[in-house]
Amino acid sequence: MRNSGLIGLVALAGLAGPFFGPVSSNTVLAVTTLAGSTLAVNDEAKQLLTDAASAIKSAKALSFTLKAGTEGFGGLVYGGEGTVLWQRSDDGKTRTLLKGQTEMPTQGKRDFHVAIGYGADPAAKVVPVVWIDKDAKTVWEGSNAPRSEASKVITNSRNMLFPEPLTEAEPFRREMAAQRYELLESKPIDGEPCDVIRVVMDEGKLERMVYLGSKDKILRRYEQVRIEGAKRMVRYWELSKVDAAPALTDASFEVATPDGFKREKAPEPAVTPAAKPTNPANPAMNTPAAPGGVAAGGLSVGSPMPAWSAKPVSEPGVPAQTIDSASLKGKVAVLGFWGPTFPASARVVAAMESLQRQYAEKGVAIWGVASRTQTNGESSEEAENGVREFHKSFGLTFKSLMGDDRMLNTLNVRGFPSVAVIDAAGNVSAFLEGSATEADIKAAIDAALAK
Repeated sequence: MRNSGLIGLVALAGLAGPFFGPVSSNTVLAVTTLAGSTLAVNDEAKQLLTDAASAIKSAKALSFTLKAGTEGFGGLVYGGEGTVLWQRSDDGKTRTLLKGQTEMPTQGKRDFHVAIGYGADPAAKVVPVVWIDKDAKTVWEGSNAPRSEASKVITNSRNMLFPEPLTEAEPFRREMAAQRYELLESKPIDGEPCDVIRVVMDEGKLERMVYLGSKDKILRRYEQVRIEGAKRMVRYWELSKVDAAPALTDASFEVATPDGFKREKAPEPAVTPAAKPTNPANPAMNTPAAPGGVAAGGLSVGSPMPAWSAKPVSEPGVPAQTIDSASLKGKVAVLGFWGPTFPASARVVAAMESLQRQYAEKGVAIWGVASRTQTNGESSEEAENGVREFHKSFGLTFKSLMGDDRMLNTLNVRGFPSVAVIDAAGNVSAFLEGSATEADIKAAIDAALAK
C-alpha cells in the first residue's frame, strides 16, 4: 500500500503530548551571563511560560493554521503548512483533523488529509485513524498501532510540522529548564500582539524564541535557532487564525470519500520481532531522542567497526558495486547518517560536502548514508531516485549509500543525524550523534589520520 499522500500533522493523536498529560512543576530560572552581559531573572517571562503551559493543559478545543519552514539551511526546505482541528472530550479523550501539505528534501511536496479519532480512554495509545491516499485513490481506515502505516507517519512527521511545546508531555520543559532568558519587546503575529521570550541554551549555541498571545497566552510562533559562528540556522513554526473556542461537532472530524476514490480497511501491520542492537550492553539504546531525530544508539569508540555492507547510489541502469567495511580498511573513512525527515541532517550534509573538498586528496573516504528514506511507502528504487535527485539539485560531490534497516541495526545507529569516523585499522575512532558541527567532524578526522 502506498501512502505518499499521508504525511503531516499527526503528533497530537494517540501520543503523550501537551493536550494529553499533566504539566510538571516548573524549574526556577537562574541568573547567568551571556556574551558578557547579565540576563537577570525575569519573573514576568517565567510566569508567561507557566501561563502558556497551563493554557495548553486546560484547552478544550482549538483550530488554527500552521506554517513551518527553515532559514539558513543552505537551500534545504523542511516544513509545510496545514489546518488543524483539535478537541478534548469531558472525560479527557482527544480527536484531531489535519489537512495540508509537507515539504522535505528527496520527497518534495506531499498532500495529507487525516483524522485521528477518540481512543477507548484518555490513556489509549492505539486510536482510530482515517486518511486519504491520493496515489492509491483510497480512503484508508486503520489505527496507529505499532508498525502500522499511520504509526510510521506519526514517527517520521511529528518533528517536521509541530513545534516541541505541542508534542511534549511537559510543554516548554526545555525552556523552563534553561538558565538564560529574557523578555523582549512585544511583536504582532497574524495581527495578534505577542509577548516574546528569548531563551539561550548550550552556552549560546542554541536559542529558542517563544511568541505567546498577550491575551490568551497561546503559542503563536516558535523558533529553534542554532548558532555556528556568524551563521544562524532557524526552524520556525507559526500559528495563525487561532480560535480557542471553535464550534466543533462529529461532522467536523469526518473524512469524506472523494469522487473516484474507494474506501477500505488498512492492512494490519505485520508482527515481527523487535530488532536487537549489535551491542546490547550499550546504555545509549535507552537514552532520549537526539535533537531533530529519533531515539539514540551508538557505536563503541575504540572497538572494531562491525562488518556491514550497503548499496551505493548510482545512475539508473548502471551497476554499482556493493561497498562494505572490508573495502574501506587501510584508509580513514567517514559515514554520515542522514535522513530526509530529520531537519538537523542539513547541517551534516553541508559539513560532509565541505569536508569532501578538504580531504579528497588525503585519501579519506567520505560517504553519506541516506537513512529512513522509505517513509511514505516508496519502493527502494523510488527512494534511491529521490536521493540521487537530491545530490544533483544541490551539486553534492560526496557519494551516498542507501542505509537500510539491516545496516542501521548492525551498526546500532538510532539517532539522526550521526557521524562515524573509522581509522585505517578499521576501528571506530569517533561517533558523533545529533549536534555535530563541521569543526567536530574535522577534529575527529584529523585525530584518526594522526594514528
